[in-house]
Amino acid sequence: MRKNNLVLLVDDAEVIRKGLKEILEPEGYVVTMAADGEEALAKFREQYFGLILLDLVLPDIDGLELLSRFKIEQPHVGVVIITGQADLLTSIEALRLGADDYLLKPFDSRELLRRIESCFEKKKHEKILRMHEEVLAVSTDLVCLISPGRRILFSNTAFSRTMHYDPEEIQSVSLTDIFGKELYARKIKKALNDCFNGDKSQHQDSFEGQDGSSRFYHFSYSPVVDGKGRVSAVVLSIRDLTTYNEVVQQLQKSEERLHLALDISSDGVWDRNVVTGETVYGENWAGLLGYTLAELKQDKIKFTDLLHLEDREKTLALISEHFRGETARYVAEFRLRTKGRGWRWILARGQVVERDENGEPLRFMGTHTDITKQKEAELRLLASAERLEELVESRTEELARKTKNLEEVNVALTVLLRKRDHDKKELEEQVLTNVKILINPYLEKLKRSNLAVRQLGYLDILEKNLNNIISPFLNRLSVKHLGYTPTEIQVANMIKDGMTSKDIAEIMNLSPETVNNHRKHIRKKSGISNKKVNLRTALLSLTDS
Repeated sequence: MRKNNLVLLVDDAEVIRKGLKEILEPEGYVVTMAADGEEALAKFREQYFGLILLDLVLPDIDGLELLSRFKIEQPHVGVVIITGQADLLTSIEALRLGADDYLLKPFDSRELLRRIESCFEKKKHEKILRMHEEVLAVSTDLVCLISPGRRILFSNTAFSRTMHYDPEEIQSVSLTDIFGKELYARKIKKALNDCFNGDKSQHQDSFEGQDGSSRFYHFSYSPVVDGKGRVSAVVLSIRDLTTYNEVVQQLQKSEERLHLALDISSDGVWDRNVVTGETVYGENWAGLLGYTLAELKQDKIKFTDLLHLEDREKTLALISEHFRGETARYVAEFRLRTKGRGWRWILARGQVVERDENGEPLRFMGTHTDITKQKEAELRLLASAERLEELVESRTEELARKTKNLEEVNVALTVLLRKRDHDKKELEEQVLTNVKILINPYLEKLKRSNLAVRQLGYLDILEKNLNNIISPFLNRLSVKHLGYTPTEIQVANMIKDGMTSKDIAEIMNLSPETVNNHRKHIRKKSGISNKKVNLRTALLSLTDS
């Protein structure tokens, strides 16, 4: 498929349009047809055509007028006139308006295809030439075309302006007048001779312009070869490197100052060319390990040669990670061997400062700082922490033993306290029972006896003091004992302790029916005979209250 193969065919004769389409389409052209000028303009504005086949005689618009409109809207479109009028003036006028070729009807199909192909080729070269002219016009490089006779055939605006010659005038000026006899004889003459022999050439030099100022330039020579393989001209491109060199020099000075500042502010700076493997070390770096720079260079000592074996794998892995772009900066701690066969702990900080177009590292630089004292302090602190941990562990074990002993003592004490409470409770029960059974009946009998007033007074004092003695017990147990017979008290205590009627009957040598009767009496005296309340629960609540 041809590039830019769109053809607009404008002819009012349908038979001619169809005939031309049948000739062009098998050759790879895409043909759009128009029968008059208005239709042609409408389709011309819809898309870009590489070529227009135009009949000059149309029913609505004159062919030359239509040609003029095409060229106004698209000055570079190709146009081939096809007409049956053999008018020389018309042909000249069509060519003047921008037509690329002129073909009279009737014509040979092969001639038509040849003319069309030639027009497309011409437009292609014109486009390339326009692009070159546009590039040269805006280029800051000084470009000129030099003939075999060593004359300038063409120069761009930058060249003419810098050399202070008009574009037309410069063609008549010799190269020695432009560049000076000394530079021409020393460099330019040989470079041109080499280039006209088919070789490219380049060099860098300074020369004074017409204004007397001296600039530094890069000269590049390229041969122009014609269709027969002969060098017909040389393209000379000159680039002003004055500002670039100044910047490079400033960068070099800045880099030197940076290296010096880094070397002073740290224990050593290093700068590594990743491609060649060459590393430049600062004076402090060498002194840190007991070397001089001369010794490092003489013995070809490298950083990896001094790296501790235990730190090697981890350190090189960190460098590889940074080279792959996995980390923003390279930071590592490791040991380096000194000249005296000792070891220094080093903190390394670095970064890839230059990469190629594929992201591969080109330059790697950074600093080394001696952290041996900090590391030794860390080790001492670690040892102290370990000793402290051992002491804490030992103290914890001792406290655990004491805690266990205290727990055992606490259990024994709890058992003793419970035994004491039980004994106290039994004592209270026994005191209350004895008072109730052994003392109170006789006090009642004495009250009913014929006693004198003084004797009644003594009896009243005796009863009050006795009540004061047992009053703490009565706060909890008086309700339970109120009205109970001794047997009922015994039965109640066994019920409270969780014994069944059968167990109680066996212990007290009573029948189960007798025990059940005692249970009924106890419920009645406790006020729960008609309530759905467990007797043991009721007795426990009386005791707790």
